[in-house]
Parts: sequence; C-alpha cells; structure tokens
Amino acid sequence: LENAKSRIGKQYHEGLEIILGKDLPTDVFVNLDNITFVVRAGYAALRPDLKRFTDEMLCTWLVSGLWPYTCSNPEDDEIWRQCSIDMMHVGIEKDPETRTMLRRVAQIRMYYWYEEQVKRVREMQPADALIFSDDILEKATYTLLERFYSAWKITDHVSREELRKTFEAEKEVGKKWCELVYYLGEGILVICGKIMDTQMKSFSSDDVHTLATFIINCYPQVPQVCRCFDSVVKTFIQKGVLSHDELRQWHDELNWDVLKGGLQEIKQPPQQPVSWFPVEKLSTMMDLTNFIRSALHHDVSMS
Repeated sequence: LENAKSRIGKQYHEGLEIILGKDLPTDVFVNLDNITFVVRAGYAALRPDLKRFTDEMLCTWLVSGLWPYTCSNPEDDEIWRQCSIDMMHVGIEKDPETRTMLRRVAQIRMYYWYEEQVKRVREMQPADALIFSDDILEKATYTLLERFYSAWKITDHVSREELRKTFEAEKEVGKKWCELVYYLGEGILVICGKIMDTQMKSFSSDDVHTLATFIINCYPQVPQVCRCFDSVVKTFIQKGVLSHDELRQWHDELNWDVLKGGLQEIKQPPQQPVSWFPVEKLSTMMDLTNFIRSALHHDVSMS
C-alpha cells in the first residue's frame, strides 16, 4: 500500500486504501503494477463538467456529427473500408475534445471490424483448424492493413511491423472499452473524463474488472448516469446525427436528478463499502461487440 501511495497523488490515497483493503470479492485480481492506473481511472468515471459538456459539445456533435463528412460509396459496407475510414479520421482530427471522443468510438469500431474479419477468415478455414489459431488472427490483421495502406505490398518489413503494432494497440484499447461497457453500460464512453483514456492503455481484462468493481461499489450512481447516454453512443457508432427536434426531445427527457446525484457523488472521496457488491467477471468466450452490431444494423431512437 505504501509503495502504491508513493506512485500516486494524495487525492487518490482513499481509493487505494479501499481497493487494497479487506473484504474485496475473491474473484477480483488486483495487479499491484497497475493498481494506480485503476484508481486514477475510477476517479475519472464521471467528468465533473458533465452538465456543461452535455449542453455544449455533446449537443453540437449530435446535430452536426461527431465524424468528419465522408462521401458515400457503394462498397462502404466492406469491413476493410469501414476500418480504414475509422483509422484515417482518428489521425486527422485536430480539435482535442472531438479527437478524444472520436478516438473512443473509433477504437471500439476498429475492434469490432477486427472481430468480424476474424470470423470471415475462420469461416474459410478447414473444419478441423484450431479455432484460436494465431495464424487466423494474424491473417485478419494483415488483411485489414493491406487494404488500408495502398503501398502495403512495397512497404518494408520494419514499417509493416510499426503499422501492425499501431493497429493492434488501438484495437486492444477498443476491446478494453468494450469490456468496460459490458460492466457499466455504453454511456461510459461519453461520461468519463480524459484521464480514463490514458489509463486504459495499460489495462488488462482483470484491471477492467477491478475498475468496474471499484466504480460500482464506490460510485454506485455512475451506471445510472451511463444509461442516460447509451443512445448517444449508439448514434456515434452509427455516425448518425439528430434533427433539432430529436435533440430537443432527448435533452428535455434527460434525468437531470440522476446526473446531479452522480456529479455530487464523484466530488466526494470514495467511501469504503459496507458490503462489497460482487461484479461477475465476463467470460473470455463472450462477444463484446453485440452493442456495436446492434447499433450498426438497427435504427436508434433517442427516447
């Protein structure tokens, strides 16, 4: 505990004491190397300026679009093309606030495209092929990359490896976001602070579970706030926009009491739970992308 405290600001010490204290659920694996990242992320579960952010930036994105405009193309349903556009947009966006939100949505979409490509590659394999063969995963990655980079065939090996590592890193962060969505709800992608993004890069799946357990027990109103913004995330995943009437209806129907309660809760130091509520750890076989698939294939109502 003292070692961890020496690596983190005093404002986070209460959280450390809670996570490293007694009575933590037995299925929670605390990685001491990453515990400071988890605590920082927990404190950033709800951005303190959520009211202003909702009224200004979020409403602007919902009407004008989060994503840069892209001309439609009859082949835009191709996995590699969609993934290519996502990677391109993350790279060119300049506004820091937009870039943060865009990157989160792009990362989960990139993870989705990757998983869909893995399925396609696997379907073409012999029935007796290993279902988790590294060859299948590698082929899925390189199929996406060679379609995205027009000069891929003449790109040297070192450059290819750098491109692959960049894609893998973005995709893996997307997976961690999807895991957090599983525990807390889709709205976490909208309501959390920027500190969450920097910590997420270091997380394992166990770290995400520890984080979710900490948030649900120490900031129990956060999942309720998440639900208020689930439909926003669906719209962003779809690269959709709202009419002014639709935006007004959504804004008017927001549960501001829930938002205020969550903001008041997050302002206070976390409190030791009287009794820990266990958070069931997700199965490694679970499809984390169902919420993305649902958004992409169905119209979303903001009500």
